[in-house]
Amino acid sequence: MQINIRNKLVYRLQFGENIQSLSDVLNMDIGEIFSLNGNNKDLQCGDVVILGKSYAKCYVVKPLDTKENIAKHLGITVEQLINYTKCRNFYIGQKIML
Repeated sequence: MQINIRNKLVYRLQFGENIQSLSDVLNMDIGEIFSLNGNNKDLQCGDVVILGKSYAKCYVVKPLDTKENIAKHLGITVEQLINYTKCRNFYIGQKIML
């Protein structure tokens, strides 16, 4: 099966990994991973797994960050930040991808 991976966020499965372990680490629904990959349930070491769309911006939350400066760094409003992430509180090290 051939899948177009242009503008997609992808990951190559490493030795000892499977879709379940990847799902657990990414806190991503296993059904969503299967759906993004054409319901291919035979993915194994070396296979490229589509995880979603690629992101134009990424910000890692730092100590003392506020919603306001995170939103400013990403070029959006605080309301847009909250609506997009579904979060009102952010933790140090959290990745916010747009």
